[in-house]
Amino acid sequence: MFKIKVTILLGALAISEIATADLNKGLVAYYPFNGNANDMSGNNNNGILHGGVSLTSDHNGNADGAYSFNGIDGYISASANSLPTAARTIVILFQANNLNRTYAYRPS
Repeated sequence: MFKIKVTILLGALAISEIATADLNKGLVAYYPFNGNANDMSGNNNNGILHGGVSLTSDHNGNADGAYSFNGIDGYISASANSLPTAARTIVILFQANNLNRTYAYRPS
């Protein structure tokens, strides 16, 4: 049991060192959804709302901190002109209210 605790502690120390990296380095877009779909990275990759999209409370209860999509024609688009073509990471947090439907990504 003692060895496991030491290993976890060392793992946590290593992770805390990695977490001090500059998260803005290479950042292309950042959408905090704080009342709008604007890109706050400074790269001006602002989102454009289409169809059934409306502001709603986020997972922490912050008003206008997330978007709700009607499942029919609602989506947010943004220019892909400045996106990197090399390996990249995309992070999305979402909540599904209905898992009984089938949705498909349709690139324009």
